[in-house]
Amino acid sequence: MKGFKAFNIILIISTSLYISCSNDDLKETLSNEQVEEEENNNPTEPYPLGNYGFPDYSSINQSTGTYVSNRESSGRFISRVEAEEKINIRNGENEEYLLSDQAQALFDFDGDGDLDFFGWMVNISSATSLGYISGPGRWVWWPNYEDENSSPTYYDSSLWFAARYEMNDFNGDGIIDLLWENENHHEDGSGGFYTDHYPLLITYLSESGITEKTIGPPTGAHDIATGDIDNDGDVDIIEAEWHYGDCDHVSVPSFYINDGVGNFSFSKSNLEESSLFLQNNSCVDMIFTYISLFDINNDGYLDVVSGYSNNHEIPDFVEELYNETNYNPNYLKVWLGDGSGNFSLNNSIDISVTSPSTVINTNTEPVIQLGGNFVDLDSDGFPEIITVETYNYSGWGIRVYRNINGEEIEDVTSNYITDPVQLYSGANGPFSPQQPGDVGISYDLQIIDIDNDGDYDIMLSYPSIEDVASTVDTAYYENNSGVYSLIKTENQP
Repeated sequence: MKGFKAFNIILIISTSLYISCSNDDLKETLSNEQVEEEENNNPTEPYPLGNYGFPDYSSINQSTGTYVSNRESSGRFISRVEAEEKINIRNGENEEYLLSDQAQALFDFDGDGDLDFFGWMVNISSATSLGYISGPGRWVWWPNYEDENSSPTYYDSSLWFAARYEMNDFNGDGIIDLLWENENHHEDGSGGFYTDHYPLLITYLSESGITEKTIGPPTGAHDIATGDIDNDGDVDIIEAEWHYGDCDHVSVPSFYINDGVGNFSFSKSNLEESSLFLQNNSCVDMIFTYISLFDINNDGYLDVVSGYSNNHEIPDFVEELYNETNYNPNYLKVWLGDGSGNFSLNNSIDISVTSPSTVINTNTEPVIQLGGNFVDLDSDGFPEIITVETYNYSGWGIRVYRNINGEEIEDVTSNYITDPVQLYSGANGPFSPQQPGDVGISYDLQIIDIDNDGDYDIMLSYPSIEDVASTVDTAYYENNSGVYSLIKTENQP
């Protein structure tokens, strides 16, 4: 039987060369108007959590959701305290909706200079205990969020669990949309599942409201990536599908090819090796918990970066399948693209994912890859891969993989990160609880100049602050002459 993916349920809750973020001055790459705007519009004390710059990648990468998130997302997020004061719905036990940490977007959707807010709220109405959801959630849409005269509007949502999003312009109208993944068909903690599978969903925003559009068949996604994989000028989608516990459905990556105006054709055949998994009768999924798009080898075509976990033993009955397809759940892998929209695992570069010694010693393996981003740390023109991972949901960490001329990757985390492993206080096994003061798990990263000092920092995108008593508001890795150290910011009184 397939294994169930485990979640901590309480968390539901301009073309240019690459820019180095090690020693170069970020502001020298900006126009005078951009610098002046940044200095005039952004505060400087203390650790202002705004969006103060983003890596200016090559033109092929500017279609990716990673680029859009770096460019558009605010460097701050709505804390538990702020959500409780302004957003959460608590009308007795029969109507309780809480803003989900991983499902909030604070950004200027229409380019008018004001931050707007859109998010998804988990439904815990009449739940048996905090964190066990009881039904579909709600959307919250708040244009001009920081205007004291504005207010939120709530909408019913069909998503139940693990709603997360990718930003991009999917219909080509110049306005940023949000593509939502979900895991509605997730184990519910009582031996069943929350509800049936549900398709990917795009929310189109306007000042007057929201419009929803589902795409493709019902699914269960652990990650999604967006970008122009077939070089036709629009934004396509790759989904890391994983249907839990279903031997009648073998999961392989799904592809959604855009016609230019937001209509998508669905395919399971763009990854060559998928057909061998689909034809195999061993009830084995091709699992990826992290998937992203970027031009890793600078050939002008988007490549796929994917990862899952480590320490998986390969059963004898699937060894031949894995060897033939070059799939291995214990590797971070880059599928090299050629602009056709088709890929092969046999045309890839990869590296084995290892466990840090502190993770081994605390029995918090395996490592599970969750998200990532890209920036050229060594100024060689090839962007490094920076990933965020969890240690069996007992903490998290980040990892830096050096990109060697687009031909190899190697783990160089210790060269750049002073404190990459962030286990929860007292962690001693899987699903150790988060303690006050711990920074919670994040499913993605931003590369922005969070402290406005002229170099790029590594920002955790919406870390989960599970314990309402925690004083930690958010956190990021501050760049000090190319060495990164974790900075925690606290809730303000």
